[in-house]
Amino acid sequence: MTIQIELAPEAEQRLAEQAEACGMSLGEYASQVLAEAGAPPARKLTPESVATLFRELAAAPGKVPVLPEEAFTRESFKTTTDPFNVVILSEAKDPYCG
Repeated sequence: MTIQIELAPEAEQRLAEQAEACGMSLGEYASQVLAEAGAPPARKLTPESVATLFRELAAAPGKVPVLPEEAFTRESFKTTTDPFNVVILSEAKDPYCG
């Protein structure tokens, strides 16, 4: 499907920069963004839903994927520290990059 939209120059510039950072054309990137916008919202985690998830995982240990030891190296957990000494994960990859 083809659509035509009018964007403010600043918005177009931001999208173009994000597309370039992902190695995508502006059209491909905009298509990804619009497809995500139309997707069902992600389920919000509550303490109860996390507890249920852990109970389900504990009840079916054979279904839990085995992770390689490399997944637990210090380098695999890239972190930075903010000015308030709170450890945060490094910036996540753009969710719209293929």
